[in-house]
Amino acid sequence: IEEGKKRFLLCKTLGVVGTGSLMGSKALDVQDKVAKTLGLYSIEAATQVIPRERLAEVQFIISLIGSSLDKMATEIRNLQRTEIGEVEEPFKKGQLGSSAVPVKRNPIKSERISSLARILRSFSNIAQENISLWHERDLSNSANERFTIPMGIILLDEMINNMIRVIEGLTVSSQRILDNINKTKGRIFAEFILEALVKKGIPRMKAYESIQRVAFETVVDDRDFKDAIMKDPSIGEHLNKNELKTIFDPNTHLAASTRIIQNVIKRTEQIRKNYKPN
Repeated sequence: IEEGKKRFLLCKTLGVVGTGSLMGSKALDVQDKVAKTLGLYSIEAATQVIPRERLAEVQFIISLIGSSLDKMATEIRNLQRTEIGEVEEPFKKGQLGSSAVPVKRNPIKSERISSLARILRSFSNIAQENISLWHERDLSNSANERFTIPMGIILLDEMINNMIRVIEGLTVSSQRILDNINKTKGRIFAEFILEALVKKGIPRMKAYESIQRVAFETVVDDRDFKDAIMKDPSIGEHLNKNELKTIFDPNTHLAASTRIIQNVIKRTEQIRKNYKPN
């Protein structure tokens, strides 16, 4: 939004056809003064109306932010599903999770965000339809813009406030995350075993086939993958217990995630610090 202000916070005082005919040769100077007084940017050229590409960009940015919120909300909704259960929206005492099923704790705020995002995306389509006007100046855009522009901003504000409340009160179940990782009985770490074997000089395809064979066998027999790997001669003889312990430790594979999170937090705090609302 900050980067786009010069493109869509525009001032136009050049009359009904965009030539400034009533103000003469100094029409652009007058427009510049008006724009400066209003804290806007003077449009270089226009017809009766400012080109609707500018407003289409505004609506696209609104829908894009809405879609990002929708992406977050969808992930929260999925992670709150009973069979995953890793996170949960804040749930107030006395709140109804479902009008029919008392035990449900539906992620209603995230669902609301996803629902409203669909409206914002439809507004972006309308804005693009408004770009092509008869002789660049008819009013077929006017009626819908009086609704879509303010309503888009209002809905986005509602979505942002909802997401803030969700994140502030989000419950994360570390134990459930660990339980879900362990559901595969270690097979989730197969990629890293492959990497370790290749580094030991084992041909990649040979290592791949051995790991795949053992993995599929443990699925059928419902056995622990780590134990099966250690007992399999084509794999176990190349990796000692300490190496396998490291491979099967989830913390080993966090890699740069902590640094990435810290960088995002730092960047966000810097943006907030630099932002000065008008």
